[in-house]
Amino acid sequence: MKDTLYRWDTELLIWVNSFGRESTDSFWLVVTEIWIWFPMFLFIVYLFFRHLSRANAVIASSFFVATGVLTLFVKAITKYSFKRLRPCNVEELAVSLRVLLCKDSFSFFSGHASFSFAIITFTVLALQKEIKWVYIFYLWPVLFALSRMITGVHYPSDIIVGAGVGIVLGILTHSIYKKEWIKLPKFIEDKINF
Repeated sequence: MKDTLYRWDTELLIWVNSFGRESTDSFWLVVTEIWIWFPMFLFIVYLFFRHLSRANAVIASSFFVATGVLTLFVKAITKYSFKRLRPCNVEELAVSLRVLLCKDSFSFFSGHASFSFAIITFTVLALQKEIKWVYIFYLWPVLFALSRMITGVHYPSDIIVGAGVGIVLGILTHSIYKKEWIKLPKFIEDKINF
């Protein structure tokens, strides 16, 4: 069973990776970088302040950051527990891939997928009543995660599990954010909301 799952995983990776072309390599190498998305993060924080009360926007922004940090922490523990090699570091597999970048760190599960799906799930849940189009933000984690297979650094199972973990953590942090006891002290809230 384990061998069958691994075969499906590698075959699907080779298939997805084959969609990469020399003409689009630079696009995927940019998409896979976290720093290129910082303006979007700032835009999300702006939306919190635009559509929520100031005090609530401060809390939402804090939870947005906390969701990302929590996800990276869970990812780090998992990667060093499983110690799965990246596909680009598996010799017999790497010859069948178009490897655009490779790292020595472990593969399972994808930090890119988990991080992006976690913070976007939190964002969507926090703003879905105020902004009907907020679901469009899910395009980012899909592209971000896809870039990891096209560049040759993650298996599909890394992406699927990472996305699932991210969605669960996004829902979890949002459920805590919505609790009544998550409020700023009254004197701080009064100063922020003036």
